[in-house]
Amino acid sequence: MKTFLAKLDNFWYHYKWHTIFIVFFLSGFLICAVQCAQKEDPDAAILYSGPTVMSAEQKEALGALFAQRLSEDTNGDGALIVSLTDVVLLSDAQIEEKKAEAEAQGEALYYDASQRTVAFEQVRSWLIGGEMMLAILDPFVYEKFSDTNLFVPLADIFETLPDAAYDAYSVKLNELDFVRYHTELADAFDGAVLCLVKPTAMASLSGNAAEAWYETHVALFRRIVEFTIVS
Repeated sequence: MKTFLAKLDNFWYHYKWHTIFIVFFLSGFLICAVQCAQKEDPDAAILYSGPTVMSAEQKEALGALFAQRLSEDTNGDGALIVSLTDVVLLSDAQIEEKKAEAEAQGEALYYDASQRTVAFEQVRSWLIGGEMMLAILDPFVYEKFSDTNLFVPLADIFETLPDAAYDAYSVKLNELDFVRYHTELADAFDGAVLCLVKPTAMASLSGNAAEAWYETHVALFRRIVEFTIVS
């Protein structure tokens, strides 16, 4: 036993940092592997950009509401999942409004408006990336991209223009029965518009996979817009 302990002590003396590094690396690898194994692939993906700040739990809950409008389990994993990604962006008026709300509650609000350019570029990269083909955008954000030819005309999706149309490419969420029915959506996306993103040459998917992914979002968009509350 003394010989073994002596050898162990000698090994630790010479290879302590090597051992620590290897253990650290393997631990990180195992954690990532477990997380990836547990992560479920979404059947559809939505991008939100506007003033609402959401927790991971809230995004999951809101995504689950949209998942109710999926027509099928597209990836065959037995679950209907819609992922929701957010990029917080506020107009000057919204910043002042939130500052006033914070002051009324005895709190302080800090928002670096100089970072908006970076946030807008993040939104742009998501829109042209092809991963998220439905976008919920605050009008302040939407107007920045309304002339970029990134959105599918409503006329290509519906035989007649929806009553909730905001313009030729988007609909007002608050005027949809689906959002009126689920007040959580109305609260989170107050005043926002919903639009379908065009497939682009820079899309991360290609061929049949890209076409199937796009058609899934077309169907989801239709089912959200055409949902009717039966009285």
